[in-house]
Amino acid sequence: MANLEERYETHDYDVIVVGAGGAGLRAAIAAAQAGVKTAVICKSLLGKAHTVMAEGGVAASLGNVDAYDDWKLHFADTWEGGKYINNWRMVELFAKEAPERVLELERWGAIFDRTPQGRINQRPFGSHRARRLAHIGDRTGLEIIRTLQDKGIHSGIDVFMEYTLTRLLKDPQGRVSGAFGYRREDGRFVLFRAKAVVMATGGCTRSRATPGSPPATAWRWPLRQARNCSTWRWCSSIPPEWSGRRGCAASSSRKRCAARAAVC
Repeated sequence: MANLEERYETHDYDVIVVGAGGAGLRAAIAAAQAGVKTAVICKSLLGKAHTVMAEGGVAASLGNVDAYDDWKLHFADTWEGGKYINNWRMVELFAKEAPERVLELERWGAIFDRTPQGRINQRPFGSHRARRLAHIGDRTGLEIIRTLQDKGIHSGIDVFMEYTLTRLLKDPQGRVSGAFGYRREDGRFVLFRAKAVVMATGGCTRSRATPGSPPATAWRWPLRQARNCSTWRWCSSIPPEWSGRRGCAASSSRKRCAARAAVC
């Protein structure tokens, strides 16, 4: 019988990060900066993550436009926006660390819009009670991905593009020890062995119905509890007879509709 290396393409890493959006790339950069061998695995091409669709900006209480803004107000707005079922500690960390993360992106090369005084500009958005969103026109997500890709590649991260992972693997002690999947180009099976696996795959769209989707892959095992996932369904009713499908309200052929579908 052929050995494992002959049957599968195999790779060994300290950390593998599944997903190459903003969260995945930032996690991979942190791992690489810690001196461990790191890989990012994505099912499409690097740079095509949904992060590029984020147009509004990054919420951070820099106080560049509204000087009264601070992390406590940001915390309160987020806590209220989450209808008080948020994980308060995660909200606190987010509100406190967001300004430094924005400044970090700037140090790494992100070009934000500026105020007349030359500071990072901020604009209002949603239910924020201060002008808080640092932005780059309407292409903030694209600039974030460009910046993180550049930083990640120069940090020595290996990138595996067009790979689909179908399951996580465990060792005899029950710890996750890698992942298994295939190359989308030719269907060859691939085995990743790793000391740690980071799931950073974004939304959970159709994940329960699609066994190969990363969230469904993770839910095979009793990992950290997934909760308070907000699901949004976006559609464009073209042609008009599609109106009403998949939870979308009836609309004209040129009108985009959105409905808050579930909180799980």
